[in-house]
Amino acid sequence: AALECVAVAAPAEMSVAPAASVDRLLDEAEEALGALDWTRLVTRKRRNVIPDGEVEAHTIVLGIHPADGEQSHWMDRADLRAVYDKLAAVMKAHDASFEWHSVQLNKNLATKAHCDRGNRSPSCIVTLGDFT
Repeated sequence: AALECVAVAAPAEMSVAPAASVDRLLDEAEEALGALDWTRLVTRKRRNVIPDGEVEAHTIVLGIHPADGEQSHWMDRADLRAVYDKLAAVMKAHDASFEWHSVQLNKNLATKAHCDRGNRSPSCIVTLGDFT
């Protein structure tokens, strides 16, 4: 697992948990994500990220949706709420001062180059899994 905050300058007072703690939390998050049934976790609406020629992608938003400021309907599912909570714990341990409102989950998706209109600050990117 890897955790990389993109274009975020770390303030001198930033408190970061020991790497072992963050790694353990990342492992727990990866396990929870691996247990999800992604069959119905799809979108057809985000044409800006769905690869050309595809009609849907395994991509969902958890937390406060940046487009409308409302809580994502996916948060009603206990399994997805648990994933959100685990990822929130990762971020808190990594950098408690990093302000965020949503988590974008993608599975097996190489998005088209795009800029999210709802972003208010830099993004933190977490990649989990085996890559070849």
